Amino acid sequence: MAEEPKIEGRSVKLACVLAAVFVSAGVLGIHSALLPPFVTKLGGTAATTGLVIGVYSIVLLFWLTPFTKLSEKFGNKVVFTAGAVLFAAGSLLCAFAKTPNQLVIYRIVQAVGAAFSLNLGSEVPKFFKPERRATAMAVFSVLLGLGGFIFAIASGYIAAAVGYETTFAISGALGVIPIVALPVGLLPMPPPAERPKGQGFLAIIKQKNILIICLSVFVLLLCYMSILSLSPVQVLGLGFPVAQIGLIYGINQVGYALIQIPGGALSDKYGRKWWWVLECFLPPFALLLLAYVPYMPGVPIVLVTVGLALFAGLGLGIGTPSSYALLMESAPTPADIPMAISILFTFCMAPGIAMPYIGRLADVRGFPFAFTVVAVIGFAGTVLSALFITETLKKKEQPSA
Repeated sequence: MAEEPKIEGRSVKLACVLAAVFVSAGVLGIHSALLPPFVTKLGGTAATTGLVIGVYSIVLLFWLTPFTKLSEKFGNKVVFTAGAVLFAAGSLLCAFAKTPNQLVIYRIVQAVGAAFSLNLGSEVPKFFKPERRATAMAVFSVLLGLGGFIFAIASGYIAAAVGYETTFAISGALGVIPIVALPVGLLPMPPPAERPKGQGFLAIIKQKNILIICLSVFVLLLCYMSILSLSPVQVLGLGFPVAQIGLIYGINQVGYALIQIPGGALSDKYGRKWWWVLECFLPPFALLLLAYVPYMPGVPIVLVTVGLALFAGLGLGIGTPSSYALLMESAPTPADIPMAISILFTFCMAPGIAMPYIGRLADVRGFPFAFTVVAVIGFAGTVLSALFITETLKKKEQPSA
């Protein structure tokens, strides 16, 4: 059995990278939980909330791939640390927003920097042997989920005690941790002349598995973003307590985190495809339930909403390690893996373009209609993946006697 890569100070370096993942996810959790009610406080509508949430994703949609190229040119330590500085600054600036338009501007700054946290997905596997790719990405995703869970739940109570603005200021202060941790933890890249050359963007996107995963993740995240960004606006109008609004994002993230390690182990043992197909099905199903169940007479609104958010998190998490492994194992060459992950995250962010329009649809036709439309679109990813994804896990040959 192959050993983990021999890296001097591996444990310390890995801990620093994972700390950066955890804290950056926590800062994002604070903003994901509090921005919907904060936009409402500033006089915004569901459409405005969709814009504030969506602009973050729109920036990352166009920025992730250039960010990857910059890190390849100037080095991951310099570029990732610069991104962490901008992320912390944008998070802090949200504390000073007086109008939704100002909040949009500050979210753009935050998003430009946030590219570092997503690109850490290509750094974590460097600490693990290739046979443990799904498990390595599960560790990455667990930290994303736990960071979002802990900080999001705490943020609702902190905001109720000291206000939204102070809570956003705290998030900016927390952003200093990745700035300090990344220069210590990131493994240096070899000089450009010594790096293996990948085949590039077009060769990557032409791979059938990668293309289907990217298309499926687009409609999947359309449902998931609707749950996290618009359902808080929906249920606040149905009497959901403001102090507990962080539970929606937080419990969602704990479900996402808890299922990662088992999901990665199952993927490494039994294969990738059908765990990914299951992931493509469950969040749209959760959104469809969310469209109608909270409006039923006598329904405990907090329990139902948080329960469906948990269900969506478990659904998204069960196949996430498989999607990463499918992607890495389908890349034309190992040198193409960072770019492939960057492309995947670009498609993850693309649904942000649609969020203002989904919010506007909810304003005009109501949340049940808007959520039903999005859920039906989301099920297309299940069909695409079930029909066209090819299994990539190679079954190990048994040693001869």
